[in-house]
Amino acid sequence: MTPVNQRVYSKGIGDCMQCVVASLLDLPYEAVPQFVLMKNWQIHFINFHTQHRWEYHGVMNFSLTEPNDLLLKESINGYFHASVPSRVFSNTTHSVVIDTNGTVVHDPSKYKHYQGENVIETRSLIYWFRFGRINPKDDSDIREILNEVK
Repeated sequence: MTPVNQRVYSKGIGDCMQCVVASLLDLPYEAVPQFVLMKNWQIHFINFHTQHRWEYHGVMNFSLTEPNDLLLKESINGYFHASVPSRVFSNTTHSVVIDTNGTVVHDPSKYKHYQGENVIETRSLIYWFRFGRINPKDDSDIREILNEVK
C-alpha cells in the first residue's frame, strides 16, 4: 500500500475515493478515475478493481455487521477501503484505508483527522468494501467476471 493524498476538497466531489483506490492498488493518482463523477460509479469502481485482479465481494455496513467481519482473506493485502463521516463537510462521507483491526493507516485528507484512529472502537466506521484476489490462468477469466458485472 502506497499512500496517495487528496488534491480535490469539495463536498460530494472530492477525490478521497480515488486516492484510497490508488493507495490500495499501488497505482499513481492519475491512473485511477474519479469514480464519484461518473454515472453509475459503482459499476466503474467494481470493473476497475477487476481489471487489476481484485474481485468485488460486496460492501459491509457497520451498523448491520459485527467488526469481526474484517477478514484478511477479503482485504487488499491486509487493508480495506472504508467509509467514515466527513469531519470537514457535513452530511457526506470520506474514504480512508483501514487495517484488519479497524485502525486508519491512511487518511488521504490533508487534515488527517482519522489517521491512527480505530474507527471500530469509535463507531465512526460506516462501511467497508470486500475484495478477493483473482488469480486467473489467462485474461479470459477477467473478461468473464467483467461480463457478469454488466
